[in-house]
Amino acid sequence: MKPLNFRKLFTASWIYIPKAADSSSDLAYVTTEEELLKWETAWDTNQVSKTRIFQTALLNSKDIHIIAKYQNTQIVAGFIAYISSDAVGLSNVFNHTGQENIFHQARSFATQKFPGMPIVGYESGQNLNIARKADITILGRLSVWQEQ
Repeated sequence: MKPLNFRKLFTASWIYIPKAADSSSDLAYVTTEEELLKWETAWDTNQVSKTRIFQTALLNSKDIHIIAKYQNTQIVAGFIAYISSDAVGLSNVFNHTGQENIFHQARSFATQKFPGMPIVGYESGQNLNIARKADITILGRLSVWQEQ
């Protein structure tokens, strides 16, 4: 891809997340622009991006569910669930509590909200190690490239 003027952004692993019936009652939908900004700030703790990535229009999609876990008034964990005709995709998973595996709650949310749909996603680095502890299955490797 480099000869075609692309640079590798990151590598990761495709994952399959088995269904579960655990409770995910302490999760909340992100529904307002203010909540979305708080969610994005919690997700991007290193402030890698200088511009907004998650636009308010996402809140109007019936197929995109931005989910937050609160401690008091602070967002401490979250994920995005995207429903397609074939599967539920989980992405942008994060957890700052250090107390539990957010993949368990994300899996429970997707199982309850979209029964019968396979749950998939991709992860890398520390999040992949955390996902492994939630009994996910690694399907294969992927690379994400960006045109320079």
